[in-house]
Amino acid sequence: IILQGVEGSYSHQFVIKNFNKYNLQFVDNFKKVAEGVASNLYDYGILPLENSTAGSVDDTYKLLNEYDLHICWLDAIKVNHCLLGVKGTSLEGIKAVSSHPQALMQCENFLKSLNVKTENELNTAIASFNLSKTKDITKGVIASELCAKLYNLEILKENCQDAELNSTRFVIISKNLTLDKLNYNRVSVLCRIQDKRNSLSKLLSLFSFHKINLTKIESKNIANTNFEVNFYIDFEWNKSNEKLLKFIDKL
Repeated sequence: IILQGVEGSYSHQFVIKNFNKYNLQFVDNFKKVAEGVASNLYDYGILPLENSTAGSVDDTYKLLNEYDLHICWLDAIKVNHCLLGVKGTSLEGIKAVSSHPQALMQCENFLKSLNVKTENELNTAIASFNLSKTKDITKGVIASELCAKLYNLEILKENCQDAELNSTRFVIISKNLTLDKLNYNRVSVLCRIQDKRNSLSKLLSLFSFHKINLTKIESKNIANTNFEVNFYIDFEWNKSNEKLLKFIDKL
């Protein structure tokens, strides 16, 4: 499995929650995760898809479009952000807080109350690792309790996220579609429709006609076009229903 970040990242915690033993390869950005799986160097990759507070992770959606990849698993983990610092750091003395942009967004109100500067990092765990090396008592990081243990940092404040119910959904991506091996109950498709009247309405009417529960539809702008979009659509599907491919043909 290839994943972004270092030990202690939320991607790493997702693997710990769902799997026993796997050889893990950590890389420093999401694009390398997608490239590693697309080139068949790794069987699976882990990418964050969306957060219940901050919304979709746009980089993941772009990569799912750019590379020929399939989603073969989706699950969520509860995210409890902590404010961490090196030994000797006080809340009053912190001038700047760093983390992944999504984590900073999820703690926006808390960080405003501290009146500190925010700095983007590639990953919550990488931010923790970097702080453990610099030992700067004027800086803090937003990360997990596990990061505090791994990188010998002190927890200055627990549950810093603005929303009490704060979860992140992660997907496992693979090069090959493995429908016959999984007890799947959800299908995710990406499509582009013609810019004609009622095109989207006709597409959505198929779900209603076939009594299929449409769980999500999201549009993302396509680069270098005149505001054209891709649609990312999720819908429920029971494995016992063998007409999936026929329905996708209709879509």
